[in-house]
Amino acid sequence: MQEALVLIPPLLGLKGNLEMTLASRLGTWTNLGLLKTRKQQLKIFISSVALDQAQAIIVAFLAAIIASVIYKLGESGENFTWNRVVALHLASVVTGSATSFMLATLMVAITLLANKCGVNPDNITTPLAGTTGDTITLGFFILFGTLINNGKEHNLVLYCILLGLFLLSSFFWMFITSRNPLTKQVLKSGWFSILTAMVISTGGGIIMQNAIKKYPDVGTFQPVINGVGGNLVAVQSSRISTYLHKFATSGQLPENRLLTYLNPVRAFSCQENESVVAVILLLMSIPGPIIFLVLIFAINIGFSTWNWMFFGLYLVIGVVQVSLLLYICQFFARILWLIRMNPDNNTIPIMTALGDLFGSALLLGLFVVMSTTGFRGFETGLID
Repeated sequence: MQEALVLIPPLLGLKGNLEMTLASRLGTWTNLGLLKTRKQQLKIFISSVALDQAQAIIVAFLAAIIASVIYKLGESGENFTWNRVVALHLASVVTGSATSFMLATLMVAITLLANKCGVNPDNITTPLAGTTGDTITLGFFILFGTLINNGKEHNLVLYCILLGLFLLSSFFWMFITSRNPLTKQVLKSGWFSILTAMVISTGGGIIMQNAIKKYPDVGTFQPVINGVGGNLVAVQSSRISTYLHKFATSGQLPENRLLTYLNPVRAFSCQENESVVAVILLLMSIPGPIIFLVLIFAINIGFSTWNWMFFGLYLVIGVVQVSLLLYICQFFARILWLIRMNPDNNTIPIMTALGDLFGSALLLGLFVVMSTTGFRGFETGLID
């Protein structure tokens, strides 16, 4: 189903956002001493899983609606059938629900283990949530999508019933979530950023859908640049959020005025701990893509088509993307704090979505620049 190409970026972004915001909240709650007893831990586990289920089912359903509309507007309409629409929605919702349960359980377990070992969960759970979230979500989407797509012509009624049951179950998960004051607040205020991020990520999906038509190789390199950038800015977002919760009252900054954080030089000046971490994260944006590029050529493309100009420019756009995200993050998190919106719930979704958008646009720009040099692609060449 071609419409799946539009759905994949927001669906991957959805899971990464839900799990990384969960990881960020768990890190904050741990540093505030709210996960000390077994009773506290069990209560947080149940309510966190319920919250993730509710958000995943609803947002996955909405993402499928947007993907279907975009596909319908871009096609003649002859291949657009209710069987395809229902199958896409069911695949999206089942994938969201299954990955939510698995990843939420994993995040809680890792947070508790990190706390027991005396390690700051902010440095572990947030990037792990992003990397595992993308891989598991994509794997489940391929698995469930293939199974559901194969039976879409003969099981329309069954698929409608299953989809309806999943949507109804979201109300049950909301009820469970509302019984814990910590997650009840997220249930009330956490929708804006998740939905905004979904729309932004859909923009990245539209860019990729159009880019792949002309530059088929774009899809091979897109997950790397988007994944690395999103994971790195998520670590910084989580650390800033924990800092604000520990040392400030909601609506007030602990130090400096907001204008201070609009200065791009301040973000990488190394004059305080936050900017030192930003520089370290920026440097970390280089070795990861190098490793992944080598693996992509070794496994998928072959070194006979290795292009040093492409290699160098790919690293450059990766650094540009991460620099933009880290700079925006330093003031965006504080703007949310000043207007009394919890940055734990709202910074990461929008920042990772911007990472998807920036990454897709920069990668398309890279292929456009390469095409002016006579570059004809790696596997299938450029399609005129």
